[in-house]
Amino acid sequence: MTLSNIYFIISSSLMLKVAAQTPLERCHFQEGSNCCRFEVKHDRAGRPRDDSVLGRQEQLCPTGQAWDDDICECALHVPGCDPAIDCSIDQPNISNSNTTPLIPIDVPRCPDDLGIDECCLEELVQVYGVVNNTNSTSYWINRDYSKFNTCPSGQIFNLSSCCCEGDLHEPRIRYCKYWPFDEEYGTRDIYQDTATLNRGARLGEGHNNKNGLFIPKKRAMKIYHYVGTPFRIDGTFSVSFWVKTSASDSANGTVILSNGDSRIQPSMIFFTYGNTVSGGIYTQSEKASSNPVPTADFLFQDLDGDGWHFIAFVYEDPNTHLYTDDTVTSFTQQSGKIVRNRCLILAGGSNTYQLNLDELVFCDFAFNGTDVDQLRDHGKIPTKNSIEV
Repeated sequence: MTLSNIYFIISSSLMLKVAAQTPLERCHFQEGSNCCRFEVKHDRAGRPRDDSVLGRQEQLCPTGQAWDDDICECALHVPGCDPAIDCSIDQPNISNSNTTPLIPIDVPRCPDDLGIDECCLEELVQVYGVVNNTNSTSYWINRDYSKFNTCPSGQIFNLSSCCCEGDLHEPRIRYCKYWPFDEEYGTRDIYQDTATLNRGARLGEGHNNKNGLFIPKKRAMKIYHYVGTPFRIDGTFSVSFWVKTSASDSANGTVILSNGDSRIQPSMIFFTYGNTVSGGIYTQSEKASSNPVPTADFLFQDLDGDGWHFIAFVYEDPNTHLYTDDTVTSFTQQSGKIVRNRCLILAGGSNTYQLNLDELVFCDFAFNGTDVDQLRDHGKIPTKNSIEV
């Protein structure tokens, strides 16, 4: 075995170890009697497992939606479920042989002590509370005051309906998603209003003496858009961000972005290890070839000391480029579309070290060298074919 092979095996093992630090969260609900219904999981503590006892409360998703196990909620366009074909709108409630509805056993219910600034969704048994005032655009979930979530641009949280309502603003740029992580926008994607959920992430230090995103260890920001959907149909994709690294972070590595864990191969992963960055993507050709660690495209790319560094990854099938500050490394990738999976993208989530992240950008086209220079040096977000739409 050559030295390079040994290096790859050690590096690949570390990448799998880092990915395993971001386990998928357990959902307390599951698909019900058809794909448009959901229920409390049978294996929860204190609940019967035998369907003959059947102590469950089944709920119907809103019209046109289906239950999505991966995001633990009803959603549109869930693969494998066509509500018009697979679901019957007049399906009876779960019942016994005498068609008498059963009384749910040990079903979680909304609390009785809701405050004037709180509401609760009975279907999901989730408590929501507005932040600061009744016209707030931000809200807590399940009284976890260590984090808050933000309504899409142009909407406010309505306690009566217990959801965000209002006219949505038109997206500014169709092909990109952009999180500046500043005081004005918080943790909002200001171009597409992509749904995110903060698990302890908050504004902190940024790369330009302004705000950035601070994610403590074992905490993360979740990005919902790419769940079960392709990064880009035609095999082009770009992502960029600023990340703060330290030589002291050399125990287990720190996850920057990942949509997989020890059980599910990430479509994309980037992480730091000391003052290095590693990562890549998982393509259809790699899947066909059974590459054991397909996302190990770039391993331990050196960064110049402690501090903030600019990273950009560009895929234009089959060419792949990694920009680290003002250096670019390129190689020819095993070609094909980026493999989709059913996982959220997590920013952060490492068990041993915090993450400082800033200026996160996803685009469904390939940056060129000028795009990268303008983004790094002037903060100018690239536009497809230089046309802002």
